[in-house]
Amino acid sequence: MIKGPLDWVPPEVEIISPLNGLYLGGLKILPLNRMTVVIGSPTIKIMAVDAYSGMDHVEIFVDEKLEHTVSSPPYEWKWVKRIPGIYTIKATAYDVIGNHISDEITVLNIF
Repeated sequence: MIKGPLDWVPPEVEIISPLNGLYLGGLKILPLNRMTVVIGSPTIKIMAVDAYSGMDHVEIFVDEKLEHTVSSPPYEWKWVKRIPGIYTIKATAYDVIGNHISDEITVLNIF
């Protein structure tokens, strides 16, 4: 017997910072179209909600490597990377049922 509502709807997730701009020490100093450039150590900020069963956690990946897990809001992580390069930042949000969805951005890290 199944108790409670069935939930096949994944949560909503969006990386909200850094996004489309030039960031210095985590602060956006210049907007850019479709490009994210960071100098220093930005805080990755994620909006994640689930209206049906509730949020469980958010996982944050850099180039497919799990870097951090956040179990409650605010869903944030300070990214300290000292190697210049182009990286893919991905946030995967899970609801309490296990549904999940991801958002990702590409970041040029100068320092």
